[in-house]
Amino acid sequence: MNILKSIWSLIEQFFATQHEVIPIIEPIKTPVQSIVIPTPVIDTVTPKYLWDTPENARHSIRVICDELGFTLEEKNTMCATIGGESGWKITIVHPNYGFINGVKTIFSTDYGICQWNDKYHGKEITPEQALNNPEMAVRLMAAYWKRDQRDTWCAYANGSYKQYL
Repeated sequence: MNILKSIWSLIEQFFATQHEVIPIIEPIKTPVQSIVIPTPVIDTVTPKYLWDTPENARHSIRVICDELGFTLEEKNTMCATIGGESGWKITIVHPNYGFINGVKTIFSTDYGICQWNDKYHGKEITPEQALNNPEMAVRLMAAYWKRDQRDTWCAYANGSYKQYL
């Protein structure tokens, strides 16, 4: 029994020396700063071509010409011809008058930015398309330009396009 008491006494001494209070060191708390990662803005609203002003329409025409691989001369003359025809305005409607039996009569009508004539080009582009789809109108005109059919437009044929160069 004495041995057990001695062992118990040793255990108590051991734990008594181990019973020192060890201070707990609190970590230093620093304010957390938020990191804001900007979300990339993906513009899904802006159309590729703008037709709302003559300046934007002119630029859109030049972009289309670049996409189609036009030379600088082709791009400049086609864009200037459109300027001479419509002033780069997409809603222009121009009736062409003639005389039938001495009576002034509308012979045909030109529509839109490229002034597509309903009598001669109605199967290629309708008046509604010429007025409401300027990209289509410009691309169709570009096909004519590439075939060297520029004289189809009065502003080119009479040279008035040159003032827009």
